[in-house]
Amino acid sequence: MLQLIWGILNISIVIFFIVLCFKAVKHIREKIGLFAAIIFSFCLLSFMGGPKKDYENKKFSFENKKENTPNTLETHTTTIILEDNLVSQLKMLVQYNDKEALSAITTTTGLVSGTNWRTDFININKTNKDNFYRYHVGGVLEWKLAGVVMYSQLLTFEKTVEFKKENYYFITK
Repeated sequence: MLQLIWGILNISIVIFFIVLCFKAVKHIREKIGLFAAIIFSFCLLSFMGGPKKDYENKKFSFENKKENTPNTLETHTTTIILEDNLVSQLKMLVQYNDKEALSAITTTTGLVSGTNWRTDFININKTNKDNFYRYHVGGVLEWKLAGVVMYSQLLTFEKTVEFKKENYYFITK
């Protein structure tokens, strides 16, 4: 519920800012001229893109150098829901074979306006039971208001789950 309210607050601030920009452009055009209004609009649009972040959807690959694996292995993917809110979900997608976890990535789906998830680490270890793995995922949930980070919340998820085969395909090394 808190994420829904936070998203609505962010959307309303963006709408207010757009209305304010239109009024400012109109005022600049009337007082200074059309050329100044065009330059102002161009500068506003250039700030909207912003820098790209490298850490979004970072893939974590796991290597086990002790085992000799064949060139071709049957691999599977599974999805684990780490957090399920009213308006969004935080999921971990894991690629694995019969011996070990190969890679993992976290994604957020739903309304994510005003929040940003950054994964810091993912650890996945096979247990003694077949297809059961213990995962430990950690990261930071940033709460933003109009693009400015207001609060950073450290989150960790740890659980033992059974990997259920959703898809499978062959990978050659």
